[in-house]
Amino acid sequence: MDQIIFLSFHSCLLLYCRFPRCILPCIFLNNSTLIIKNKLDKEQLQFQLRETQQSQEEYQRLQSLRHDLKNKHLTLLALLEENPDEAREYLQSLTDSISGKQTFYSKNPTVNYLLNQKLRDVEDANCI
Repeated sequence: MDQIIFLSFHSCLLLYCRFPRCILPCIFLNNSTLIIKNKLDKEQLQFQLRETQQSQEEYQRLQSLRHDLKNKHLTLLALLEENPDEAREYLQSLTDSISGKQTFYSKNPTVNYLLNQKLRDVEDANCI
C-alpha cells in the first residue's frame, strides 16, 4: 500500500539522489502543494492591495472633507460678524445638504456604511 509522506523540497531532493524511482511522487506532491500555496498567496496579496487602495481613497476623501469643513467654518465666522441673518441661512443650507447624505438600509452599521460607500463611489463616477 502506498503511503503519502509530506517532506520538504530539500528532503525530497536528497532522497531522489539516493532512490530516484521511489521519490518521484514526493516531488509531484510538493510541486502541487507549492503551486496551490503560490496561488493562495497571490490572491491574498491582491486582496490586500485592493484593501490598501480603498483605505488610501478613504483617507483622501477624509482630507478633502476636512479641508471643505474648515473653509465652511471660516465662511460662517465671517458671516456671523458681518450679517448674522445670512450666516443663519448659510448654516441652514449646510445642514440641509448634510442631512440627505446618510441612508440607513438596515440596523447593521457595517452594512449601512458599505452600501453608502458604494453609492458614493457610483455617484463620484457620475453613473447616477
